[in-house]
Amino acid sequence: MVSDKDEIVLLYVLFPNLKEATQVSKALLKDKLIICSNITPGVLSIYEEDGIEKEKPEAKVMLKAFKSKVDLLKKTIDDTHSYKYPIVLEIDIASINEKMRENLNN
Repeated sequence: MVSDKDEIVLLYVLFPNLKEATQVSKALLKDKLIICSNITPGVLSIYEEDGIEKEKPEAKVMLKAFKSKVDLLKKTIDDTHSYKYPIVLEIDIASINEKMRENLNN
C-alpha cells in the first residue's frame, strides 16, 4: 500500500488560459511533481476587486500528487505562474479506490 508519507492529494489551481495551464502541467509532470493533471478550460470566474464586480475566463486545473511533493509543487507553481498571487488549494483525499492504489505501488 501507499505509505502515509505518500498519501495522494489534489491541488486546485486557476490559470489565465489553457496554454499556460497546459505548459505548467506538462512541466510538473516531466519533473515528476505530479501524477496527473486535469484541465478544464473556459471556467468563468466572478469576483470583486476594489469594490467592482468583475468576470474573467480562466482554466481550472486539478493536480493529483503525492503529499510528500506538495511543498516543492506549491513553490514551483508560485515561481512559474503568471499571476502575482496564484491560489493553490490543497485537498486531502479521504480514500482512493484499490485498483488505483495498487497501480501507484507498481
